[in-house]
Amino acid sequence: MQQTPASGNDAFEFLSTLPPSPAQRRMALAAILVSILVFLCVLPFTKLPLPKVPAFIPAYQAAMAVCDLVTAALLFGQYAILRARALLALATAYLFTALMMAVAHALTFPGVFAPGGLLGAGPQTTAWMYMFWHGGFPLMVLAYALLAQRDDGPKRFASPLPAVLGWLRPARWR
Repeated sequence: MQQTPASGNDAFEFLSTLPPSPAQRRMALAAILVSILVFLCVLPFTKLPLPKVPAFIPAYQAAMAVCDLVTAALLFGQYAILRARALLALATAYLFTALMMAVAHALTFPGVFAPGGLLGAGPQTTAWMYMFWHGGFPLMVLAYALLAQRDDGPKRFASPLPAVLGWLRPARWR
């Protein structure tokens, strides 16, 4: 954590608030190009059926849920320091994704924990959970982007805990 000498205020530089460097932009472009190249290489094999691996869905969703929970925890930690509403929105998006994946989607997926899924799942429950999961996250990321554009610096709250738990209303902001 470094203090920014040019700003002259109490602002701190964090990875989440720094703009990307030209080298980082080139690295991101290279990752996109490699992804496109891999996609084009496997395209001829799309009709090839893969063998059934019953443990794939639970293992994949558990790994993704852990990654999303760790990301959410780190972003909530950044929010506790910076108090930027944009970070709170992004942390909430990752927490939503982890809970939708670990709890709702995985438990209702047919054949993972029960032949027809748990929680009284019907034939379309898993598909709808997938839609909420993959529709909710981008909407929350859009909220992050909008809040990041209009963010006018750190907000001072009495405690970050109410905001993290979702109890904070704008009237309580100082």
